[in-house]
Amino acid sequence: MIRRLLGNRRRWVVGVALWGTPALAQDAPATDTGAPEATDTGAPEATDTGAPEATDTGAPEATDPDTPPVAPDTGTPPATPDTGTPPPTPDTGTPPAEDPEAVEPIDARDTGAPAVDDTGTAPVPEAVVPMPAPAPVPAPAPVPAPAPVAAPAPVPPRPIGPLPAVPFAPRAADAAEGMPSEEDEEPGIEKYRAPFSVIADRAIGTTSTPVEFDWRRTKAQVGASGSFLSELNNFNSLRGGVLGRFPSKGVIWEVGLSYVTVRDTSATRDLALTPYRQAGRPKHGELDVGVAVPLAEGVVTTVPRWFPAVQMVLNGYVDLRYRVYPSGYRGLTFGQVAGTILNPQLTPDERNNLEGSRLEAMTVDRERFGFLMGIGNDFYFKPGLFLSPRIMFSVPLMAPISETQLVWWSDAQLAVGAAF
Repeated sequence: MIRRLLGNRRRWVVGVALWGTPALAQDAPATDTGAPEATDTGAPEATDTGAPEATDTGAPEATDPDTPPVAPDTGTPPATPDTGTPPPTPDTGTPPAEDPEAVEPIDARDTGAPAVDDTGTAPVPEAVVPMPAPAPVPAPAPVPAPAPVAAPAPVPPRPIGPLPAVPFAPRAADAAEGMPSEEDEEPGIEKYRAPFSVIADRAIGTTSTPVEFDWRRTKAQVGASGSFLSELNNFNSLRGGVLGRFPSKGVIWEVGLSYVTVRDTSATRDLALTPYRQAGRPKHGELDVGVAVPLAEGVVTTVPRWFPAVQMVLNGYVDLRYRVYPSGYRGLTFGQVAGTILNPQLTPDERNNLEGSRLEAMTVDRERFGFLMGIGNDFYFKPGLFLSPRIMFSVPLMAPISETQLVWWSDAQLAVGAAF
C-alpha cells in the first residue's frame, strides 16, 4: 500500500510540474529517443488535464480512488508532452529493440527493491521456500573380522569288511515299499514304476559286466551230447554220449564218453560189389578230453520275443580224441593191451581182429587218437540249463605218425545239460 501511495504521489508531482511550467515544456528541445513521432491526423489535440497517462500493460488497471480520472479515448492518440523521458512503446506483440545508448531511468535501475510498474501496483513477491538442512550421514558400521576357520578333525578310515550278498531278484517287501497308491498312479505307466531299492538291486552286477547267469560260480555241468561225423566217405557215422564240464579259473575243462555207430549207405552197398574199398572206422568208443576258452560273452535276447534272455558265451575248443576198439583186443594179453595204449596207430593184431566187425566196403583206418579244434556257443538260461552247439575240425598233427587216410573231416556236436 505504501508503494502504491508513493507511486501515485510521484505522478502528482510530475503532473504539477508540467502544469505549472507549460512554456518551459514547449520551449524545451525534443530529444531523439528512437520512438516514432506522432502523426498529424487533423483531430483536435487532447487537453492536458495534468493527469498521468495510463500505460497499456495488457491487464485491466485497478481503480484507485485517489487517482484523477483519465480522459476518454477519442480514437486519436493524445499529444505526448515532452518530459525528457521516452514515450511508451506501443504493444505490437514483439519485444522492442534495445537501444545501447538509451539511459536507464532511475526508477528502473536495479536497487535491490522490487520494481514498481506504471499502474502503481507492486508485484507480489514470490514466497521463498527455505531449503531443508541436509540430514546427517551416519557413520558406517564397523565390519566384524571373520571368525577363524577350524581345521576339520581327521576321520579314521573305516574298516571294510565282507559285503553281504544281495539277491538279484527283488524281494516282495522291497517291491511293496514306496509304491504309490492306485489312486495316484497315472494310466499307462504303472508297470514301469519301481522303488529305488529294486532298481539298485537290478543294477548290481550289470554296471560292469552284464550277467544273466554266472557260469563261473558253478562247480560242475553235466549234459548229453550227440554229433554227426563227416569223415569224407560214404558211411553214416553217428555219435552219442555224456559230457562233464568243470569251470576253473575262467575256462571250462571237459571230459566226454561217446559211442560211435557206423552204417552202410546205398553207395557203400554198391561199392561192396566192386573190388574197391574206402577208409573208415568200425563201431567203437571214444574218450574226449578238452578245454573251452571263453572268447566273448554277454546277455542276448532271442526270437520269439516271449523267450527269456540268455547268457551267451563264445568259446574256442581244443580236444584230444582217443578211440577204443573193444573187439580189437580179442586174443591179446594184458601186456600187449597195455603196450598199445600210447601207440598212435593200431597194431596189425588189432586190425586183424577188426576185420570181422568192419563193413564190406570199408578198410580200417590206422589212427588211434588225434586232435580237434573248433568253435561254438554256450547259451545259459537263468535256472542253470545250458545249450552248447559247436563244430569241430580234425587237425592232422599226428597224420605222419599214425598214417591215417582220413585227414580232413569234421564233427558237428550239440550238448544239452544243467549247471550246478
